[in-house]
Amino acid sequence: MSCSFRGRVDSPSQPRFSSLYAPCSRDKQIQDQIGVLNQDFTNTGLKFNVVSTTRTLNAEWFEAAAPGTPEQTAMKTQLHSGGPDVLNLYSVSFNKSGLLGYSEYPVNYHDDPTNDGVVIRYSTLPGGTYTPFNLGRTATHEVGHWVGLYHTFEGGCTGQGDYVSDTAAEASPAYGCPSKRDTCTSMPGFDRKFDPPLT
Repeated sequence: MSCSFRGRVDSPSQPRFSSLYAPCSRDKQIQDQIGVLNQDFTNTGLKFNVVSTTRTLNAEWFEAAAPGTPEQTAMKTQLHSGGPDVLNLYSVSFNKSGLLGYSEYPVNYHDDPTNDGVVIRYSTLPGGTYTPFNLGRTATHEVGHWVGLYHTFEGGCTGQGDYVSDTAAEASPAYGCPSKRDTCTSMPGFDRKFDPPLT
């Protein structure tokens, strides 16, 4: 079983899902995931919708796909569609790697276009079984990377973080919602109260 989403970006401001490989995800979960993405990307100019759904069954891809694995390469080589304006979003089990998800940054597209896209744990879709990560925010986090956002703690206290000027520097990732956490005391501001799940 390999579950994977794909999406098309008609213009830089209007991505929409063109197809979805998800044998282990119900249509309602897919629609709910798109709703979460649209909610989380409000005011960014990005809008997502499912255009079609396709399901592919491949136990090897589903169980073993992870960054740099032969299964990931085979999966993306066969399923990847479109150019840099297409979001390919795959869902797999990650039972062997323990990951929640990962993404390629847009800067990597030119060198390896087939590797483009986002891969998430299928059970992190809204209503999935992987609590507390079953609210659809793993896809949001990884799609953020796909559009070029970095972690808030990139480079620690001396780095650029997520390259967003109003984000305080963080030395390390935060888990949960720590109150008044300040890992870069020489820099202004407290760390973000909530960091999306790390993947």
